[in-house]
Amino acid sequence: MVLVYREENEGVMTEIEARRREQRKVFQQNLLKEGLQLELEPKENSFDGKTYFLKLHIPWKIKVQYAEVMSLKLPTKRFKTIPMKTWDTDGAKGTSKFFEKWRRWTQWIRKIHTWDTTKYPEEPKFYDYIDSGDLEERLLADGTYLDCFSLHEGPYNKPMRNGDILDRYLLYLIWARPSQWYKKQPLWLIRRYFGEKVALYFAWLGFYTKCLYPPAVVGLLCFFYGLGSMEGEDNGRFFVHPGDADARASEFYRIKTDVCDPAGCLSEVCIQLAIIMVGKQCFNNFVEILSPKLWNWWRKRTQVAATKDHDRRYTCWEKDYQLQDPGRLALFDEYLEMILQYGFVTLFVAAFPLAPLFALLNNIAEIRLDAYKMVKEARRPLAERVEDIGAWFGILRGVTYVAVVSN
Repeated sequence: MVLVYREENEGVMTEIEARRREQRKVFQQNLLKEGLQLELEPKENSFDGKTYFLKLHIPWKIKVQYAEVMSLKLPTKRFKTIPMKTWDTDGAKGTSKFFEKWRRWTQWIRKIHTWDTTKYPEEPKFYDYIDSGDLEERLLADGTYLDCFSLHEGPYNKPMRNGDILDRYLLYLIWARPSQWYKKQPLWLIRRYFGEKVALYFAWLGFYTKCLYPPAVVGLLCFFYGLGSMEGEDNGRFFVHPGDADARASEFYRIKTDVCDPAGCLSEVCIQLAIIMVGKQCFNNFVEILSPKLWNWWRKRTQVAATKDHDRRYTCWEKDYQLQDPGRLALFDEYLEMILQYGFVTLFVAAFPLAPLFALLNNIAEIRLDAYKMVKEARRPLAERVEDIGAWFGILRGVTYVAVVSN
């Protein structure tokens, strides 16, 4: 965790700045009393010569203490278990060649959809000193500190100089790159690096994306059937009653006349859904990936212009400070986008059968875009412990009930 603040020159210190300095002093003393270790980077080492970076470290002893207070149900030491082989994958004697080829083919399919496990160690099963603890933000929004953020683990695009592969680089390697779109998400690694709240969002998004495969196939078949039967004649029934011609000619009836296209309102709904599911989603994805890039570029350009020594190398906390702040409501917009899409897919699928297909393609890209943005373009969010997706589940259930009734 890093705290950022600035101080005015001592000769012209205002009353507000003096109060903020006293608050920082008291706050840091309280952190020391709690057992945390503080490391201050003076402003002379910053990029603009005005900014202080206060780095907070949590010793292993304090981690164990707070783990006991928070009642974390995790063992504190390794224990050995007896490995058990539940199924003989080597094949028994007398197995036919057909089943042997089938087993090899399924293993090959399973292999290309998973990641290479030789690049990282197994998930730890005990509470280790490398695990990151929960540190709640206790700062007031009165300008005492400018910012508070968690540090990323090293660079995203290369391992450490000593050859160690950290979680951030591993997530970029097997999850955030667009070329990994067909592979499973490493949810346990996402949970360990970003916390339960972010991991639960990606787990739900992956489940929702898998559920779109059957309706996408059915919608595609309905679309091809509609194309094939479009030229066929439909001998419909005529409903004509006495007085219809006079009613159509009256001024009062003209006010109530339907303003839809001669082909019907369903065609207009189809066109509108096509624009939303194709054009709007592509535009939103383009803005979602371009916006943080432009933000980070402009922020870095502004800070480079204020740098006195252009030959100095930027530290890792300065690089993270320049990244876009996702905020505490970062996942709100992501959930809202998916809920709106779910509503369009379920409520109006009869008007536009290709809606599930375009939603599926969008979600496959959405998973990797969100992963790329969180690993590379945004700061590391504060980890939060949650048990479900919250109020969004009730909204999903309500939309589902309405969709069943309307269809």
